[in-house]
Amino acid sequence: MATIETAAVIFDREVLQPAMKARAGTERLRAVVNAFLSHLERRVFPGGCFFAAVAAELDTRPGPARDRVVMMLDNWLSLFRQCILEAQDLGEINPKADVTQVVFEIEGMLLASNFLFVMRNDPVHLVQGRKGVENVLAQLKVSKESKKRRSPSKLRDRMVTRPATDC
Repeated sequence: MATIETAAVIFDREVLQPAMKARAGTERLRAVVNAFLSHLERRVFPGGCFFAAVAAELDTRPGPARDRVVMMLDNWLSLFRQCILEAQDLGEINPKADVTQVVFEIEGMLLASNFLFVMRNDPVHLVQGRKGVENVLAQLKVSKESKKRRSPSKLRDRMVTRPATDC
C-alpha cells in the first residue's frame, strides 16, 4: 500500500496538477493527455505507467491494494468524463456524443500508447496516442453554426470531483 500511495503522490504531481491548470473542456482534456504521455516519455516510472502495470498485476487478487487501484482508476476515468461533459457544455464537442464511449476510446489509446512505448521503447507510440485522441475530438467537434452553450447550472450539476490519481 505504501508503494501505491507514493506512486499516487508522484502521479498527482507529474500529471494531474499540471493538467488541472488548463481551462475546462477540451483544453484540459488535451492537457491531461499530454501530461500523461509526457510522464511516460520522461520515464517518471521506469516501467511506464505505474498504475497500468500494478492493475494488471492485481486485477485478479482481491484486497485493499486492488481496491485502492480500482478507486484510482475510477477517479482517472471520472476526470476524462468531467472534461468531456465540460466540453459539451462549452459547445466544443457534440452534446449528443456518448460520453462513456469517448472515455473508453481515449483511455484505450493511452493504455495502448503506454504498452507499446514500454515494449518497443519507441516514442512514435506516444505520438500515435496523442494523434488518436485528436482524431476522436475532431469527430466530435461542433461546427460553428451549431454551437450552443448549455446553461451554467447544467454544467454545475454534472461536475465531478477532482480525481486523486491513476492512469
